[in-house]
Amino acid sequence: LFKKACEGGEVAGCNNMGALQANLPAVHRVGPRGADVYKFSCAGAFSAGCAGWGKPMSLWLGGNKNLSDAVSSFDKACDAGLLVACVNQGAMLLVGEGAPRDRMHAHDLFTKACDGGDPGGCGESATLFLQDRVQQARDDRKGFTLMQKACDGGELDACGNVYTLAIYGRGDAGKEADGWTKLQSLCWGSERTTCESVADLYLEGQGTIVPKDPARARKLYEEACNAGAGRG
Repeated sequence: LFKKACEGGEVAGCNNMGALQANLPAVHRVGPRGADVYKFSCAGAFSAGCAGWGKPMSLWLGGNKNLSDAVSSFDKACDAGLLVACVNQGAMLLVGEGAPRDRMHAHDLFTKACDGGDPGGCGESATLFLQDRVQQARDDRKGFTLMQKACDGGELDACGNVYTLAIYGRGDAGKEADGWTKLQSLCWGSERTTCESVADLYLEGQGTIVPKDPARARKLYEEACNAGAGRG
């Protein structure tokens, strides 16, 4: 059905066909005329989003070994103006799956999506600014601002990153305790993937903000593992 829709000029069909061809975890977003569109769910394994993927997608459980068709589908939908497809395409170019690795083009695609109003693009662009790269120096302020924009746009995994950055003092000054409170609320509420960040903080401790509690961290890691949410 997605292939037929794509061939008929429906850009959401092209994007969704790409997601199925990639055979990777995805979440629903609202596309043109209220249609469901798929966006890669990057936060389940890495708190840094798609830009934090540390291994080829083809090595993931369920990952397709040939992703070139997926890249082509995303490219077609992105060129036609579907911004979520630009984010999906950028994620694949970033790690060099389905096409040669091209970090600069990937970042351009994330920026295009963000500037066009897609919060997922803002989150991925933010992640790149928060990392040291050969092409650019780390820029915490710009990264935090873009991550906040993604959070304000409804990307809950980005909210988790905003709160975590605040706890480590990489966000707005004086917001460390508030970040910890909000991160815990997000974990216990609707965004369970953020529980890994809570566990990391309990494992390490963070000054007077987060008490060191390895036992509690272990419990959270086990719960994440049993729920299939990331590293566990």
